[in-house]
Amino acid sequence: MDTDPARSGGGSLMCFASYGLSILTALMGGRAPSCISATVRQFKKDPIYSRVEDDASILLEYFNASNPHSLSSVATATIEPSWNWAWNRKDMDFDARTGALSSLTDYPESQHHVRQGWQRVAPPPDTVTSSPLQAPYDNPLSYLIDASNGSSRARLDPDNLSVVLSSFSLNMVVMEAIDRAYESARKGGMQMCVQEA
Repeated sequence: MDTDPARSGGGSLMCFASYGLSILTALMGGRAPSCISATVRQFKKDPIYSRVEDDASILLEYFNASNPHSLSSVATATIEPSWNWAWNRKDMDFDARTGALSSLTDYPESQHHVRQGWQRVAPPPDTVTSSPLQAPYDNPLSYLIDASNGSSRARLDPDNLSVVLSSFSLNMVVMEAIDRAYESARKGGMQMCVQEA
């Protein structure tokens, strides 16, 4: 149960941060964040939520792997896991030097707004609709059966994001990052950094 610390270890941070951290870790090629800062809050008045946080803010920084002592980040990310929103949101925004990508929450459609070029006034976005997932990635149960079957595991495409996101190595990076986020939150949002190998 997500609201029982003895069973899950936490609330919204444990429940929802793993999604954003999984996607970010895959996009960063499996790298763990160099530094993490996190704060947690409790807004809900319902007693069922009284033992866990229902809202969190996590700031992640990735430093240059070839120069870990550099103070210049190569990427930063903010993850906002919360049970306290007025509606179901699963949106993401990626901003880069020469463009941006915004995912839209229009389930079951997977659409994205793409902006390219740097201008003071943003150009109108292009809307891109993602292709449907192919079997076995299109259904959680068929994917679980396929991934756990020894003979079919070899067929799973290692370049497919569905495979990457469910890999053991990626999930270990995510769980360690969540541990660091909890440690940061316990220390009042103190930045928790690791030395990269």
